Amino acid sequence: MFGYNENSTIAMCSNNELIRGESAGESVGGIAGEDKNGTIKYCYNNGNISADGTAGGIVGVGETTIINACYNLAGVTGTNLAGGIIGEAKSSQVKHSYSTGIISGTSNTRRNSRII
Repeated sequence: MFGYNENSTIAMCSNNELIRGESAGESVGGIAGEDKNGTIKYCYNNGNISADGTAGGIVGVGETTIINACYNLAGVTGTNLAGGIIGEAKSSQVKHSYSTGIISGTSNTRRNSRII
């Protein structure tokens, strides 16, 4: 949906399609690949996410990002980091959100998936 979001709010949107990042080190998410100082709320992802880097069901990489009332129902695969809601969280907050998708990666991938 969004490659990069900064200082903005993304609300009430969804993704139902496969999103694939094929460049090494790329950040990919169902709603935003990267987010900085933004808020993402009332959004969901139902399309598989795949990245040759960092992948998240909602956001690939979030820096001081707030994710509220979002959910992910699809699979997430990353070669670096992978998460059901957010692949890599840098001083970010995830509230009232959940993921039911399968999180996977290579043997070096750090995976996280939890209900918050």
